[in-house]
Amino acid sequence: MTGFLPTTGIFVASAPVDLRRAFDGLAILVRNSLAHDPLDGSLYVFSHRRRDRIKILFWGPEGYWLCTRRLDKGTFRRPMRDEPVARYTREDLTLVLGGIDRVQTRPLALREVSADAARRGVFKTLLAEEHYLGYGSAVGENLK
Repeated sequence: MTGFLPTTGIFVASAPVDLRRAFDGLAILVRNSLAHDPLDGSLYVFSHRRRDRIKILFWGPEGYWLCTRRLDKGTFRRPMRDEPVARYTREDLTLVLGGIDRVQTRPLALREVSADAARRGVFKTLLAEEHYLGYGSAVGENLK
């Protein structure tokens, strides 16, 4: 999924869909139910009632692509929205494809370092401490 541009739209259908549909059936669903153009290069994600499978439809330069993902255990979480479609980010889609509940996760809080603190070397000390504690990688090595 990392081959897509950050501006690529990712739309997840809120209602369950009959996943026996193929390219044309899902494209008609995108156009009629979701009110989007299936040829715009966006990804459209569908799941069925059991939510253990999803299909992703998108249009490439040579035609439609249809990708399927099935979980052996657990279920995908469908968006809880009143709208027929929800917009996801690339990170959200990566979590969903991994079977991770994106509602239960939250991004890490990043440290903010003021320009004055950076000049005094506070940031260098923080990175060295993180490396010592096992959180850093080669970044901490470069600062020693």
